[in-house]
This record gives sequence, structure tokens and C-alpha cells, in this order.
Amino acid sequence: MVDKIKFLIYGMGKTGVAVANLLSEMGGKIYYYDKADVQFSKEMEYTSRCGFVKAKALEDIDVLVLSPGVSVYDDLVKIAIKKNISVYSEMDIAMKYLQGVKIGITGSCGKSTTTKLIAEMLGQKYEDVRIGGNYGTPISSLVQNSDHKTISVIEVSSFMLESSRTFHFDCCGILNLSNNHLDRHKKMDKYLKVKQKIYRNSLEGDLIILPKEKMFHTKSKAMVKYFSMTDKKADGQIKDGVVTVSGKQMVETREFSLKGEHNKENLLFATMIAERYSVGPKEIEVAIQNFQGLSHRFEVLGIKKEIKYINDSKATSAKETETAIDMLFSPTVLMLGGSDKKDDFFFMMKKIKACEYIKSIVIFGETSREIISVAKVLNFEKYHSARNFEEAFNLANSLCKGGDTLLLSPACPSFDEFENFEKRGEMFKRKMENL
Repeated sequence: MVDKIKFLIYGMGKTGVAVANLLSEMGGKIYYYDKADVQFSKEMEYTSRCGFVKAKALEDIDVLVLSPGVSVYDDLVKIAIKKNISVYSEMDIAMKYLQGVKIGITGSCGKSTTTKLIAEMLGQKYEDVRIGGNYGTPISSLVQNSDHKTISVIEVSSFMLESSRTFHFDCCGILNLSNNHLDRHKKMDKYLKVKQKIYRNSLEGDLIILPKEKMFHTKSKAMVKYFSMTDKKADGQIKDGVVTVSGKQMVETREFSLKGEHNKENLLFATMIAERYSVGPKEIEVAIQNFQGLSHRFEVLGIKKEIKYINDSKATSAKETETAIDMLFSPTVLMLGGSDKKDDFFFMMKKIKACEYIKSIVIFGETSREIISVAKVLNFEKYHSARNFEEAFNLANSLCKGGDTLLLSPACPSFDEFENFEKRGEMFKRKMENL
């Protein structure tokens, strides 16, 4: 137990608060450090060290706990290591106390949709299926009342993996991999190594699921299965419109409510995990027929004055916007831009230039200069620039005519103007509703 142990929680967003509550309930003494001096209710009397010099903030501390937003290269982490203070992530702490089966999903795009899809498939057979991690609910919040019958499906981001080392998943996998978060991980090979950490603690009897086309390095004693959309020798594949796992036909892709090749891949991955836990074809069919897409993920909001509005605010990388472009089938004005995470926009802009449906793009935000620079290199001239999100929406809307689509698929995070991509998507919705 953690009775009388002194914890410094670094980062008091939703995840930091959740792990602070968990450790406090177990008898730990909680201190916190954050950019801002957070206000709590009387029931949560944690001691602030926000105004302290970082070295002083660690005085008399036994354990430093990192929220996902905190880099392992932060000065406070370096000081803690020099002082021989134990450093753990929220995921390390929470996974120690979370009971039952633990399933982890990571990848560059499609994680949230796939996480929800797996949970809904499992929910057809099991009563206590929980969903959390990067999906929205901190893992620490899943711990309460969990037992051996609990199944937790956890979306795991590279930020969560970077600072974690002691966690363990009974079943885990990597959905896909592309350039992402290089503002934090700096190089693609480092990003790859971070993603591979999801199965570093896998044991004999566990299952790891990986894309066959990617060469992931694993010396794990766990069983490894591969999936592929093209390789007919893979353990999981789609053959003649049927999802097949280890030679067993599971479900027809036409039953899935979400369209697009990327969603077929999500379905294949999810089915492999569901099959692992004995969810049958009929149960999977019911789950996918009733499955609803996520808010802010290519979400069709409706039509006003013959213009269709699609909110894809969750597209925070160029690769995710490329996926959205593949789903277009009418003349479209595309809103692009946001905060900078050192993504590569070259291939996305090539796809935009080649897409017959994109009539114009409106570029805004911190990444405007870089996106415009790539457009010029490719001699793409059908772009406009705006100073901020609101101006970009108004301009994009004025460029649309009857029968057109206005698509927000920014290819960037939102932190230059918004707290998160949800806030950006909600603003898009409000702007549309107020027309």
C-alpha cells in the first residue's frame, strides 16, 4: 500500500487529478506541481508546490508521478532521477491497482474508433467492460470496484508510453504507424521505439497484434499475431469482403456502419481482439451494425443552405487528414491548420492537389506558413489564408456553393487557439448552427 508515502503529481489536468485521488484514497500524501496553481474542492486538499523552484518542489518527496503531457526530458524529471526519487507515470500507478483483463491499443491514427469498437464487441458477451486511457477517462478512474471479471480497453498514446515502464497488458497491439508527435519525440525512430513499449512487459500467454507490413522488433514470449489488408498469409485478413481470423470467417465488412478502407482495418484489428476473448461472429455482427462513429471524427453535422458540414477536428495529423480526403465525394472546401507538432505536410498536400473533389483550402493557425510553403513547392494555388479559426470558417463558408461540402480536417493539434480538439470541433458546430 501507499500509506504515508509522499507523492508529487506533475500535471494536474484530468489525469493528474484522477491519480491524485486514487493515491490519496489509499493513504498517500499528495503534493502537486503544475503550470497553474489549480483550485480544488475541500474534499481534495492537496498541497501545491506550483510556485516552487523545481528542485525545491521535490524536497521530501518519495515518488514523482507524471501526467501524459509531461515529457521525460523535463528538468523536474532529471532532478528527480539525480535525487534517486522514483519516477512513474499515471499509467504505471493505475495499472498496478486495476484488476481484471487489460487490453491496450496504440497507433498513429484510428485508436479511439478502434478502442470503442473493441469495447462494444466485448460488451456483447461481458457485463463489466470499461474504456479509458487516451480515449478520455483516465486509467486511475477505472480502478474503483474493478475485479477479476472486469475488462478494461485502454487507448494508449505515445505520451503515455514514453514515461511508463512497469505496466502490463494481457493483450495489446499497434494499429498503424506514421509520422506523428515529432515535436516531442524528435525523430521517427524514437517515436517507433516508444510505440513498441506497449508490449515490452508482455508475458507468455499474452497476445500481441501487429501490422504485417511493418517490421516491429519483438523478442517477447507472448504470442504474436499479424494482420494485413493485402497479405493473404497474415493471421488476420479481409478476404472477399469477409473478416477472417486464423482461417475462421468472422463477419462481413458490409455489415459495418462506418465506411472507408481505414475503418475496415480498424474492424479487422478489433475483431482479432474480440475473437481472442471468445466473442462470436453473431455478437460481432450486432456490435458493428449498431456502432456509431465518434464525435469530431468525420462527423456529418448536417446540411444548411445546400452545404454539407463535416467536423473532423480529431484529425490532428497529416495522415488523418489524408484519410478524410479519401472519403470525399462532392466538391469540398477544406479547413487546415492549428498548432505545430513538426508533422510533414508534403504527402498530404500532394493528395490534396490530386483530389478532384477539393476545390479550395483555407489555411489558418500556427502552421499556416509551413502549409503554404509546401503548397507553393507543389505549385498548388487553390488556397486562401486566414488569421484565426473564426476568420477561416467564415471565409471557407463563403467559398461554398449549393451541393458543396465544408470540411474541418485540420491535420494539426488545436493548442494555438483551443484547449483541445473537442473545443475546436464544438466551435465548428456552433458556427454552423449560428449561420
